[in-house]
Amino acid sequence: MYCLVAFKNFTKELVCYAVDASVTEAHIGYRVLVPYGKKNCIGILVELISKPTIDQSKVKPLSNLLDPLYRRETITFYRQLASYYLLSVNEIICLATHTDLFLTDTCTQDQWFCISPTLKPSSITQKKVAKFANQSTCIWSLKQHFAINNIENMIAQEDLIPSEPTAQPIQASLYELSTAQQKITQSILDSWQGVHLIHGVTGSGKTEIYTHLIVHTLKQQQQVLVLVPEIALTQQTANKIADRTQMPVTIIHSNLTKKQKLARIMQARSGAAQILLGTRSALLCEFKTLGLIIVDEEHDSSYRHHSPLFFSAKDMAVLKAHIEKVPIVLGSATPSLESLHNAQQGRYQLYELHHRVHTSMPKIHLVLHEESSMLSPQAKNAIQHTLDTQKNVLVFIGRRGWSNLVYCIKCEWQARCNHCDQILVLHQNHSLQCHQCQLEFKKPVDCPKCQQAELVSYGYGSQQVAHHLSQLWPEHQVMRFDTDQTPTALKDQFASLVQQKSTIIVGTQMMTKGHDLAAVQTVIVIQADQGLYSHDFRAEESLYAEMVQTSGRCGRRQQPGEVWIQTKNPNHPLFQSIQTPRSYPLSLLEKRKQYLLPPFQFIAAIYTLAEKTPNILLPDELKYILGPIPCPRGNREGKTCFMWLISNQCRNQRKHHLSWLIRILQQNPKLKTWWQVDTYLCP
Repeated sequence: MYCLVAFKNFTKELVCYAVDASVTEAHIGYRVLVPYGKKNCIGILVELISKPTIDQSKVKPLSNLLDPLYRRETITFYRQLASYYLLSVNEIICLATHTDLFLTDTCTQDQWFCISPTLKPSSITQKKVAKFANQSTCIWSLKQHFAINNIENMIAQEDLIPSEPTAQPIQASLYELSTAQQKITQSILDSWQGVHLIHGVTGSGKTEIYTHLIVHTLKQQQQVLVLVPEIALTQQTANKIADRTQMPVTIIHSNLTKKQKLARIMQARSGAAQILLGTRSALLCEFKTLGLIIVDEEHDSSYRHHSPLFFSAKDMAVLKAHIEKVPIVLGSATPSLESLHNAQQGRYQLYELHHRVHTSMPKIHLVLHEESSMLSPQAKNAIQHTLDTQKNVLVFIGRRGWSNLVYCIKCEWQARCNHCDQILVLHQNHSLQCHQCQLEFKKPVDCPKCQQAELVSYGYGSQQVAHHLSQLWPEHQVMRFDTDQTPTALKDQFASLVQQKSTIIVGTQMMTKGHDLAAVQTVIVIQADQGLYSHDFRAEESLYAEMVQTSGRCGRRQQPGEVWIQTKNPNHPLFQSIQTPRSYPLSLLEKRKQYLLPPFQFIAAIYTLAEKTPNILLPDELKYILGPIPCPRGNREGKTCFMWLISNQCRNQRKHHLSWLIRILQQNPKLKTWWQVDTYLCP
């Protein structure tokens, strides 16, 4: 008998080892000790097989079984995820598994402790631990908050003694649901299994439905996974859920320290984290008794994981729910067209909330944008009136930095990245930055091409907008939210927004993602047309969602808000539809069907870096492969990026064609090749 083991190795593939009869299917998901080269390594047992995958003479025996880490359902999920996106199972498991679990053979078993009744705390640490562990506490919760040495010493001295985990009593303080919310909640509870899509306008109370479903799940002694698209949303959403359920919410995302992340991963595995809330990486966590998955803002493109591997966390959440046999709830004010199509086909159960709770939808104003000024007179008047009433204003701009383009007015030279050929963005510190490869360049004074003219800049970014507003209203605070800010600064600013009055908030896309900004009464959108000019066929859908979500940030309490959208194309159907948005997604679906685009066709794309166009002769039966063409997003790493597009009405046929082309391209070691399934075409 043989087995396949996943661990960090240079081949990125599962490695075959020999095992005896004592190793069975029940050991799948165990950590194992295996020889690799001249040392022993820790890996994860993934599969038992009857024949070796390499020359039998080269197969080494497995050294030792350590302890269980993953359930079989979780390993099945990782394997199906890898199969769908044509990724290495080894890479997926290494991405999901904390590095420390590959470095130590320390036991990962669930251990619960409580303070010894005979302990008389003498040190500050003992007093803190005694206060924290007055009831049965998971070892990983202790290790998250205190030094490991201190915890191990207290265990050795029997100041902490083993105990049985105790279920926390659920004393929820849930908000009373409206009739529409009650109907949806009860319908989900009655059917329970399957995929439930809640299409509710902004401020319609989707979170209140989530909390009722969460409490129902907790009462069944099961865990809940809640996904949100952005790190900036985690704390606000966690606070809401904790306030309603009166239960602690464990947050997990990439900004945690290694110690914090390991502790929270293991808390989910042990069942200590009854509610786990996080960004897309939380989907890869192991759960002891998963009972419900919730994906908030399910339309958001941030659920797509690009580095180092490409997959859609939202789509894979649906797969995970199917494998675990648990319900999944998707919620959004602007559901993706794929989700709406699945609802039309009966794959998802669709629920709709047409009205806000306690207030009405904001009033939308379309303003013709004049090139000569950043803000229209109407927008200025609206800002002044809002500030006078001690309310906040959100000014949305889709670009960060100072200005979008630096160019020569005489010879038309443009500042572009010499690494990827993308247009460089001017920042407030007078540097030119590439937002694709994160390189920074010094801004030249004169045109490098003609040497005869000074350079001029065009367009607005969030930095310039914030600076301009602070000059117009110097007596009011201007707060800027974009990814140029550090995570700590953003966290502090979000926390302070609760108390802020008469403030101007300048934000990029991160401010459109479900934030509940109670004091925002007016929204101003600058350069709303930018999203229309894109190579991506999803650009119109994305801009529509962006406008609706941005509009939804205002007037979320008693008084209705107002939205002023500045555009050069006020008669465009997209902007006209924002006031009556319900039919617009359906018209976009009809366009997709007409042009054989997703969700009516399944696509994938392959990208290569090369000095010249790769010459590949495609067989006649692979007529659904188009390319190679230069990638719409330009060069990468100083080389031309080429793209092949694979399109088919059958997923299996698409996978066959994609696999064939990947295999052909990877035969050329000089080509750097990567691919994306269900792609946005602009990686």
